[in-house]
Amino acid sequence: MRRIHRALQSFPEIQYSLYADDITIWIKRGSPGFLEDTLLDALRAVDQAAHTIGLACSVEKTSLLPVHSRNWEPPQVILRNHDNTFYPQKTLKVVGLHI
Repeated sequence: MRRIHRALQSFPEIQYSLYADDITIWIKRGSPGFLEDTLLDALRAVDQAAHTIGLACSVEKTSLLPVHSRNWEPPQVILRNHDNTFYPQKTLKVVGLHI
């Protein structure tokens, strides 16, 4: 997981949490294009770092959850990596906790 940690350190605008084999990545602000580009770059960096240590990102466990205030509609961010497309979800599970 050190390689994944190092890969994510190259993105100062994101924050992340590593726990066992779970990785949670979030970003607090930016334009829709910035959010999409930054999250996609981080996803690709994690994917590449995982492959170097014999791991792979699980498509089934990868989710995109926009969190926002009631008065603001989040931008429609869609991430595409390889043949996979990740659309915003209404809930997700992080380390056994449903959010």
